[in-house]
Amino acid sequence: MKAIEDAVRSDAPATRVVVVEDDQASADVLQRRLQANGMVVSVAHDGQRGIELVEELLPDLVLLDVMLPDTDGYDVCLRIKSNAATSPIPVIFLSARGEVV
Repeated sequence: MKAIEDAVRSDAPATRVVVVEDDQASADVLQRRLQANGMVVSVAHDGQRGIELVEELLPDLVLLDVMLPDTDGYDVCLRIKSNAATSPIPVIFLSARGEVV
């Protein structure tokens, strides 16, 4: 945790994160926690807008819900990874499902 705190206090540019989460409450919690750690957060509530934000902002990280209203997170990830400009961006999947997939 100390390393994260030191990185946040440094002169380095803030870490940019795109959160793609259709549940407003979950998105709000993630946004507040990440911003509290000095990150710049943009939120999309559907897959298409998530792809648009990733292509526009070229964030350092994408937090991606598996289940979205217009598509699933796997398709969004495939589109991110098939674009040369966005393919290097790490993607972490989020899921509220109660089972292991």
